[in-house]
Amino acid sequence: MADKMKTNRRTIQQQIQVAIIAISILSMLILGVSIFALTTNNIVENYQQDFYYSLQTSDNIVELQLDGIIEGMRNLLLKDSYMNALSEAGEEPGSYFSSKETRILEKSVNELTLQQASVQEVLSVSLNGKLYIHSKKSDLSQYTPFYKGGEILKQVWIKEARDADGKEIILGSNALTGKNDTLSIVKYLRGSQEGSGVGYLIVNVSKNIFKMAFENRGNYKTNCFMVINENMDDPLIYFQGDDSYKEEIYKAYVSDPSVTSQTPYIFSARESFVNGWTLVSGIKASELNAQKVNVGILIAVMILLLFGIGMFVAHMIAMKIYMPLKKLERTMQSVEEGTRNITEEFDDSEIGLLGQKFKEMVNNNLVLRERLLYAKIRQREQELHLLQEQINPHFLYNALDALYCMAIVHEEDEIATMVAALSDNFKLSLNKGSNLIMVKDEIQHIRSYITIQNMRYKDRFHLKIQMDEDLMEKKILKLLLTPFVENAVYHGLETKMGDGNIWITGQVNENRIIFTIIDDGVGIDDMSKLDKGYGINNVRERIELYYGENSEVTITSEPGQGTRVKIILAENEMRI
Repeated sequence: MADKMKTNRRTIQQQIQVAIIAISILSMLILGVSIFALTTNNIVENYQQDFYYSLQTSDNIVELQLDGIIEGMRNLLLKDSYMNALSEAGEEPGSYFSSKETRILEKSVNELTLQQASVQEVLSVSLNGKLYIHSKKSDLSQYTPFYKGGEILKQVWIKEARDADGKEIILGSNALTGKNDTLSIVKYLRGSQEGSGVGYLIVNVSKNIFKMAFENRGNYKTNCFMVINENMDDPLIYFQGDDSYKEEIYKAYVSDPSVTSQTPYIFSARESFVNGWTLVSGIKASELNAQKVNVGILIAVMILLLFGIGMFVAHMIAMKIYMPLKKLERTMQSVEEGTRNITEEFDDSEIGLLGQKFKEMVNNNLVLRERLLYAKIRQREQELHLLQEQINPHFLYNALDALYCMAIVHEEDEIATMVAALSDNFKLSLNKGSNLIMVKDEIQHIRSYITIQNMRYKDRFHLKIQMDEDLMEKKILKLLLTPFVENAVYHGLETKMGDGNIWITGQVNENRIIFTIIDDGVGIDDMSKLDKGYGINNVRERIELYYGENSEVTITSEPGQGTRVKIILAENEMRI
């Protein structure tokens, strides 16, 4: 029998382990296939999205560099000597600037070329076609034809610059020669007097500014970048990548940039801040396809690794589930054999918690009889206490009445008044054993209490009560207000110099009864003391018990000013 049970235990452990392994393998296969499908399907989309944002960053870099150059060009407008030299040259005959004008122009534009490393040449042109070139290059022979006869004013961009009305225009190649080694920024210069033109400013900028902006190629080998302007005769403004397939990839893009399945290239493009320019990133589709193979291999390796880890974890989980079951079975068997006090300890797993509950149930059964016997004894004691309470009040009433009569006979009016107040206070406190009392009786109980206290303290305390008439006949829990009045006298007024006042108000608002008790005593420095008092906490507990959660007691106090108690009772939720 024991051997058979042992065999069954092994079978349970093995079944748990096999189930966990099977679920793990199935989950890993589904996860691996899903990841592979999602990853490979999104490789193209991810490339296009990633490099779209990369192109945006590149565009911002180019814009930042060109903005710096344009700012330098605008600063030349503020230099009167430069503007005057251009203006005077435009009014003078001849094909060349004077030596004086040349020195002024040289000095003015030299600052721009020094500040901006990418600026290669600065060309100043007067309205009558005179040309001055400040260049970092020594060979300026390519510009020789433009010195004669106002040849330069025949260029197409002259009209474009005038139409731009002083705004800079950016050309994708050299404005004069059309060569693709530089780009040109052209500006029509207006003078300060009525905005009349004084000439033209051309700044040739090295296309190395694109090289810096496009230096991030990611981890791709065949990735390339292009700047294209379809409005130009030669639309390809800039290309960065392997020049051997420059024409091929440009033609592939121009054919239809939205089709990636029919071309060997994949593109990502965005419009530049320069009007008409498009920034393009391209890559061979074969390189992205190679990534799919790498992803598949990586996923396969991860699945194998996870399978090995899953085998180990499955064994550990099976043991963790099986061992508490074995312990619980052993405990139940010992109880079956007669053990009544279980000392076995269980872990915090679900099975362990089940074993702990079973242990608590068995151990608790040992004390149930003792608790039952104790409860019966307490019941008998309470019955005896109630009987004594029914006897003792009669004795006290008779004693107080005798004292009252003796005080009257001996004409001790103060003693008679105090005894009468004490008798009323005692009768109202007992209330014939009822938990409920009319509001008017509770108020009378408070008056009796204040009367007794004034006998002690020479009429120092003044009580002022204002209640709604329909509230006086309503029943509330007895001793609901008195503890707060006692607290006001004891904590607030006794220690105060001179007289003290207590105001009690009551009103009915829809289904709520609202009482406020206010004193002008010394106040309470530490409100936490109230939580330590039995009387206040007892009232709060009774209110919550009989009037529900929508009822509350709020106490506020300010040292030197007094204390305010607000009691809200949900009359419609009263549970008596």
